[in-house]
Amino acid sequence: MTLLSVRNLATHYLTGDLPVRAVDGVSFGLAPGEILGLVGESGCGKTTVGFSLLRLLPAAARIVEGEVLFEGQNLLTKSQ
Repeated sequence: MTLLSVRNLATHYLTGDLPVRAVDGVSFGLAPGEILGLVGESGCGKTTVGFSLLRLLPAAARIVEGEVLFEGQNLLTKSQ
């Protein structure tokens, strides 16, 4: 059973004329009791993934694609 499922998450920053792809196509799943660590170089999108999951993005950022399912409910379609 999957408690949290992230599917094809894409978050872009709207700066200037073209969007900057900070996160593009991230997918993972977590079962109850599992722990996930995100590792990578500075600026690779780790914080943006976390902020996207929590919907705590800055005003210039938008989740443009994907699903974040918690216990089968898409958190991205819920009102804040």
